[in-house]
Amino acid sequence: MSGQRAAFLDIDGTLAFQGDVPEAHADLIRRARAKGTLVFVCTGRAKSFVPPVLSEIGFDGMVATAGAYSEIDGTVVEDRTIPLDVADRLIAALDRHGARYTLEATDGLYAKPPMLETLHARAARNNAEDRKHASPHEIMAVLDVREDLSGIGFGKVGVMHSPILVSELAAEASDDLEVLEGSLPGMGAHSGEIFRRGMNKSVGMLAVAERLGLDIANVYAFGDGLNDLEMLASAGVGVAIEGADPRVLAVADRTCPGPDQAGLVGVFEELGLA
Repeated sequence: MSGQRAAFLDIDGTLAFQGDVPEAHADLIRRARAKGTLVFVCTGRAKSFVPPVLSEIGFDGMVATAGAYSEIDGTVVEDRTIPLDVADRLIAALDRHGARYTLEATDGLYAKPPMLETLHARAARNNAEDRKHASPHEIMAVLDVREDLSGIGFGKVGVMHSPILVSELAAEASDDLEVLEGSLPGMGAHSGEIFRRGMNKSVGMLAVAERLGLDIANVYAFGDGLNDLEMLASAGVGVAIEGADPRVLAVADRTCPGPDQAGLVGVFEELGLA
């Protein structure tokens, strides 16, 4: 096993605050890489929805679509999309119940026209909680709106609103799907994410670690959300953001302040990563 160290960073609420990466964090990434630490983005977002500013900062690769996609220096390690037959049944269930959703693919973010109405309505709310996540304006800027979504290979569905529970939608389509409910503030189990069973950020992180021959003791993970649970638990060192859900804090080895305080700087330096 290699003595090389690697850090895997969630974006929203960990690296970035309300969509912006603090300059202190951007400088930190550069310093860490100059010291020899490999730094990867590890996000629930699809690659097509990763903010361009991250490319400007520079990373050694990424884990995206909540673990379904991973790459090192632009070379794909894994891209595990939902099987097309399951995808078609899932889209049919979503449409049958009038859900508002996006298909998150490596090459784009796709939705049907009614999703735009929901995004415009959410943007008009200008809710502070919403700004902790991907903003409606950010989504609309990259959204590919189509009447027909068949044949698109995607790794995850983001459900912004459903008249029935998101878990019920997934169950109608296949037993091979899993759900993270309540990923949007104030929406409860009528919003969430649908993905392949067993898929999570740790899957992508461990695929990258295996490809690079890393000792898991030298893998550091940083996150704040429920979709970071497995990543934090399986890393050699898991760091949760202060104020995160108690379930996230429970699996972490330590905590650090949030991105509004450029909290990664202190913990990276304490751990000798930068």
